[in-house]
Amino acid sequence: MSDGKRTTCQIQIAVQEAEPNISDEELRLCIEAQRTIEHFYMRALLDLIEAIREDLPASVLKMKGEFAWGTHERMFNAGKTPPEEWLGPDNIPGSPRQRERMDWAKRVYEKATGEKL
Repeated sequence: MSDGKRTTCQIQIAVQEAEPNISDEELRLCIEAQRTIEHFYMRALLDLIEAIREDLPASVLKMKGEFAWGTHERMFNAGKTPPEEWLGPDNIPGSPRQRERMDWAKRVYEKATGEKL
């Protein structure tokens, strides 16, 4: 743990234990870190499911399983990292770089679908 900041797992435990001194900022960053961690887990799982459904050779399944295991190890370690460190300065919700990317993604979505977010 760096700079005395709590890790994502420590914040989650504090929530489970109904600790009264959890800041809104801790919760906000913990949720965003957990959202990104979940994305990587989901992507790895879907990759394995697609490989099985496509009936790929055992060697390919084994390789994809190893990639999934690597994702699991990285995400496990991500939980032991303070959320702001895991996210990095450009991925903190509300940061100028993050807002810029979100605005760009919304424009692309609107152009592709005709729907405004």
